[in-house]
This record gives sequence, structure tokens and C-alpha cells, in this order.
Amino acid sequence: MQNKSCSNECSSCHSIFEYYFHPHMYKTFECTQQNCYRDICPGYHDEKDFRQLNPLVRNGIMKIVPKNRFEEKQPKTQIKFPSIYE
Repeated sequence: MQNKSCSNECSSCHSIFEYYFHPHMYKTFECTQQNCYRDICPGYHDEKDFRQLNPLVRNGIMKIVPKNRFEEKQPKTQIKFPSIYE
């Protein structure tokens, strides 16, 4: 996934989906669903699927995601609703 200003070399995550399926995160955490319904789940369900990750790598990724995720959700303009909703 890219936005219009990103090139193919962009190293930032643009969505939570992209974050969890990144090679540094995929299968490095346990799935929290008791009966997981996903065909492809980024979390592990069995200990044999668990991938160990260097904590320094994980911390580096986590610093990028929240900034990008919150910036794209902030409204660019203030919405004024009709007085009936106030």
C-alpha cells in the first residue's frame, strides 16, 4: 500500500494491517482469538510457528507506526453539524 507521495522505497507502515504482516512482526506474537477465523493470521497459534525477534528491531518498528497511523486519521478540516445534532 502506498499513498500518492510515497515511492516504492518507502520504509514506513501506512496501516495496522501492513504493520502486522511486516516480516519483522509476522508470527512474533500470539494470536489473541480463542477460535481464530482468519485464513491468514499474523499471530502464531502453535509454539512451533513462533518466530523470535530481536527486541531492538521490534522497538524500531513500533516508533514508526503510531505516528503514521494517527496522522492519517486526523481530520484535515473541522466538520460543522447542523444545530439539530447539538
